[in-house]
Amino acid sequence: MARKLPFGLSLGFTTALSIWLVHMGSSCSVVVGASDYKVGAPTCDNAATNLEASKRDRIVRACVLLNGCNPFLPAQRLSECITYDTPELYTFYSSSLGAKSCADIEATQGIGWARPGDCSSGTAAPHCVGTRAVTCRDGAINNGIAFDCNVRGGTCATYTDGGATQVGCQVATGTCTEGVDGCENNNAFTCLGGKKIGIGCGKINSTCRVVSGVSACYFNGPSCDTAGVTCEGGAIVQCADGQSSRFDCGATGLECQAGDANAYCLAKPCTTEQSEACEESCDDDGVHANLCVGGSPLKIDCVGLGFKACQPYPANPKGVNRPYVLCAN
Repeated sequence: MARKLPFGLSLGFTTALSIWLVHMGSSCSVVVGASDYKVGAPTCDNAATNLEASKRDRIVRACVLLNGCNPFLPAQRLSECITYDTPELYTFYSSSLGAKSCADIEATQGIGWARPGDCSSGTAAPHCVGTRAVTCRDGAINNGIAFDCNVRGGTCATYTDGGATQVGCQVATGTCTEGVDGCENNNAFTCLGGKKIGIGCGKINSTCRVVSGVSACYFNGPSCDTAGVTCEGGAIVQCADGQSSRFDCGATGLECQAGDANAYCLAKPCTTEQSEACEESCDDDGVHANLCVGGSPLKIDCVGLGFKACQPYPANPKGVNRPYVLCAN
């Protein structure tokens, strides 16, 4: 998505995927990932969702893997990913529902961290490793990233940008104008170093469009004429950029509540104000993450979900505009 999904779904949300981002007291919370689930938080009394535990855990695990295994900053916080059931909403992310590790995410999303040997001595410059485009940072594996062009579309290619060697997925051949975005054979690209570097939109069930000079993959969905957002049958229905999107609040045990220019998936009896006020954080143990699902607190165990720790981040003005957390290795 080009922009994050906020707590309240507003008209500013679009279903576009940018080339690089996809390159991506008592409480009513439960501890997901722990061996025993503890019900127990002060945000919304009796706000536990009606979502069946196994489905809740499946969505939580999928969102934790989508965010924690992606080297880039997330387009939406874990809380929103779970609240709006992103893994089941978009075909591109649905493979995460059966994923067990970051290796599974890389195999289906085409993006991940560098592997052992990718950034060994003498190979620190951006380079191709088979079909994978690897960019190392200080030669350290934990700081290296990789795109699998076979998964994302195109072939691995190096190019020169600003005098420096870079690497990416070349999705089309032929001449192009430096720095200009475009669509070709349903591939979204930016002309970099004379090469068309980007992603194959057909690989992720989407269509390439150039909007305001920026090419991106837009998820395929029903067309619509009147921009707006409302609740229909317990789901948020939005029309933006001529395309309709449906977010089923009931899929995560929540209820839809519409406002003047936005709509929310809320846990009863949470209010929109409580949902907006709920912040993500890590416990002092560095293991547990405190999230919000429809305004209702949800505590997850990052270690129990296969990661080493909970890691907090400040607000990111280029994407997630509120403090957020990740399960990280």
